[in-house]
Amino acid sequence: MALPKWHRLVGTLAFAWTWLALAACEAPETRRASDPDFGAATQPPTPARFPSIEAIYAAVNDGQVTSVDALIDYLPASFFGHFTLMHESQSQHGASHEHPRLLLFGSDARFLMAIGTDPSDPNVDVVEIAQLDRETGLWRYRDVDFGQQPPRLGRDDATCRGCHGTPPRPIWGSFPRWSGAFGDGANLFDDADTKAILRIISEQPDGGRLHRLRFQDPTTVVREGHFILPARVDGRANVAFNLDLSAAVADSLLRRAKQHPEYPRIRWALLQRRVCDYESANDLIAQLGLDGPNDFQLGERIGDTEPGSYRWNTGTTGLDRVFALAVLADTIDEDAMLRARLDPERLAEFERVHWLWFESTGAQREQWQMYEFHINLDSLIPETYYVSLSDGLCDYVADKVGERGAIGSAQLRPVRP
Repeated sequence: MALPKWHRLVGTLAFAWTWLALAACEAPETRRASDPDFGAATQPPTPARFPSIEAIYAAVNDGQVTSVDALIDYLPASFFGHFTLMHESQSQHGASHEHPRLLLFGSDARFLMAIGTDPSDPNVDVVEIAQLDRETGLWRYRDVDFGQQPPRLGRDDATCRGCHGTPPRPIWGSFPRWSGAFGDGANLFDDADTKAILRIISEQPDGGRLHRLRFQDPTTVVREGHFILPARVDGRANVAFNLDLSAAVADSLLRRAKQHPEYPRIRWALLQRRVCDYESANDLIAQLGLDGPNDFQLGERIGDTEPGSYRWNTGTTGLDRVFALAVLADTIDEDAMLRARLDPERLAEFERVHWLWFESTGAQREQWQMYEFHINLDSLIPETYYVSLSDGLCDYVADKVGERGAIGSAQLRPVRP
């Protein structure tokens, strides 16, 4: 999507600052796992600005990162402002209030990491990683086993598909329930959560693998109080992960859908159904090669999903509606005639909200979260989010659908007056 001038200026300044910072750093000496002194690093690893699978694997191969603790030191400090904790887990990590599983999701949930903390867990030294490939739209799942020396680097996602699906996608509860998470009921602490969080805060900065986490003021950690991330203006931890993940997964689904040869035709029918008529478009989504249980039901492991359902509650709407909004933004960006029909001021506000919540990534998104990211959740409810565009939008969409006729077995109707 084309960004307003002020967004492009911020992006240019952020890029220039990052480039200067990187240019001022000396490249670390290359070291290999076969070197006799591999693992005997003389200085801490150079922190990553924004982590990636490639960067972590390179740091492991070069001997900079040889343990989970070294990996935690390698990650940028900002990464530890975006997290949640699990006291129960169906993953390969054990989890409890005494030894929670740590989920790091960064500023935009395009790179996810899970770390165990229970020393009695046989997989405590295995770190799980998921990263969105923004070229293919697919999620890449990998793991690093620091229990072996040199560490074993996972080469594919074959072992992940049994739970995460094919192609794999993240698993996270549907708002407002996140089974097994701290604050798993509407993001509110219960007694066990409260006791555990206060203990973890009291142990910092010597809190083992949790020592770099940025916690809220301990005076706010009370029963029925919210789990808050101070790195964000609106920092309800589990809600934040829901919203960020909905944007990341919608990004993934859009990139995959656009690779389908029928996307240019089907998207108009999808917009009419899901955006203009508020009706199901599941059959059209399926025609784009996307699968409801596998791609949309993020709250369930594969095998526990509901056949035919595309529902996952982001906190303001369903994931299928967020996907439709991503298709809408993409279509507005590509169709000059549609843009010309929309009110400029309303379009600018639509693009501002959409960019902030669903397209900004990395350092830019981090800045908005820290200082300006507070948007009332009501503005993200689809009926509020795009309704100001509906007059010029839906008539144009109906015309496009009329040009293309029936799609599949469903005869497409004109929009409601």
